[in-house]
Amino acid sequence: MGAKLSAYLSHNTMTILLIIVIPTILIIGLFKSYREQSEYTLNGCFFVKLALISFIIGGYDGFFGPGTGTFLFLAFMYLLSMSAKESVTNAKIINFVANFSALLYFLFAGRIDWNIVLIALPASILGYQLGAHFVLKADLRWVKKVVTVVLIGLMVKLVFLS
Repeated sequence: MGAKLSAYLSHNTMTILLIIVIPTILIIGLFKSYREQSEYTLNGCFFVKLALISFIIGGYDGFFGPGTGTFLFLAFMYLLSMSAKESVTNAKIINFVANFSALLYFLFAGRIDWNIVLIALPASILGYQLGAHFVLKADLRWVKKVVTVVLIGLMVKLVFLS
């Protein structure tokens, strides 16, 4: 649904929406600590929240995309009470499925620039591997710093390079 919506909204509109959302997420992340232990129970409420989070952020991913993994990570940790490391691993799986869904939509819509994909895909795979290794081995303070830098970098890109 997000991928389909992106065909109707301008880049400027999407950028303005992100300029509102990202600082909000950044502020929440700065003032809350990262969980070292999970504190959730698998019950109906948990699964409803999980479905809503995945639907909303999956829609965002198809709609615009940047920061999706970070948004999933923070939502799983703060809204579902998963540990930081469990949040990262689950976010990666959900992010993959959302990206694959968007790929199918854009593939059938004929909106993929294969020259870019063939260069970016191997670099992305390498980056994912390095990032996943880092987060599973690193102290949570470093993970929090990296997430903060990513969100600030995304804001700088949106404000100054869009």
